[in-house]
Amino acid sequence: MGRSAAARALNAPYAVGFARPGDDPDIRQLLRGTEFAGDVRLSLEREPHSLLAAAIEGDVRGTIVARDSATGTLAGIASRAVRDVFINGKPARVGYLGQLRIATTFRRRRELLEAGFAFCHMMHDRERDSSLYLASVVADNHQARRLLARQSAGWPRFEPVASVTSLAIPVSSGRRRPSDIVLYRGTPEATDVIVDCLSRNGARWQFYPRWRAADFGSSRLLGLDPSDFVIATRAGHTVGCVACWDQRAFKQVIVRGYSPRLTRSRLFINLISPFTGIPRLPREGTQLQFAYLSHFAIERDDDEDVVAALVDGARERAREKGLDYVVVGLSRTCAALPAVARAFKHRAYDSVLYVAFWPDAEAAARELDGRPPYPELAIL
Repeated sequence: MGRSAAARALNAPYAVGFARPGDDPDIRQLLRGTEFAGDVRLSLEREPHSLLAAAIEGDVRGTIVARDSATGTLAGIASRAVRDVFINGKPARVGYLGQLRIATTFRRRRELLEAGFAFCHMMHDRERDSSLYLASVVADNHQARRLLARQSAGWPRFEPVASVTSLAIPVSSGRRRPSDIVLYRGTPEATDVIVDCLSRNGARWQFYPRWRAADFGSSRLLGLDPSDFVIATRAGHTVGCVACWDQRAFKQVIVRGYSPRLTRSRLFINLISPFTGIPRLPREGTQLQFAYLSHFAIERDDDEDVVAALVDGARERAREKGLDYVVVGLSRTCAALPAVARAFKHRAYDSVLYVAFWPDAEAAARELDGRPPYPELAIL
């Protein structure tokens, strides 16, 4: 459906539809001009082309654009993706609604959100490719969280299912590892071992992505090579794996500023950083040099030795790439989170994971069991 037709169908002053190649310059400009509030103000950008990063979000994906019907001005964007995951231990399809950005002059215009959600509802009814959707909001974005709690007519219902903590860990020198844990790097020949480890252990977590050997070398794992994986063994058995996913070639996080409190203390924090191990606070306009710790899978969430060994092995890979940090995101109910936090100096950031659904999928939402959610931060 074309944008003008979508706008008429939705009875809104906005033309809403999926992005075309010609939309890319406006999308990237909007991303550059949108900051996330907090102690550290960040912009999440997608250079050199906004659609490159969309490929990793799911096998079904699309960037939604909304333009002012009268002027053609880009008012906002969002993304809709669908991918295979594990739900209640079984393979299933789940959607993701994210990357919401609204141009400054169109903020506080409720009809823009109405048009966007109406378009998503239309796609939901037409495609029937997912019952449930995930969404993530930074914990201190209180305005967005209040908005999602309104449960407005026509919108999906948003219910929080997890508090997620992301740890930014410096790639400083390695730490001593237990002698019974052996780490080795992934290779193309080890792909089946990696996929088996991911599937076997991912089924224990809610919403864990279901990866296949065919994903390696495809756009689903853009920028990720088997050699970026670290595999842990004990007594000859695979007990975990993790990947160091460097996405700087198509996704960038730029520091746009600091809160007054951090501005005052930034110089002191950076001065003592080499002694404390706490990450430095870079100057404004700087791109953060980090990789995601993705594809995190372990036999036992509370096995601190394996958890720490895997993170340390991934830090080693990140150092080889010239990176400053690795970032891992885990739900607070996952036993691996405190293990990582105890083992490494870090800076923590909190967010809230939501399950979104329209009335036809309420039963599916109520059937979710108590497994700890695993939102794959690298593809959100």
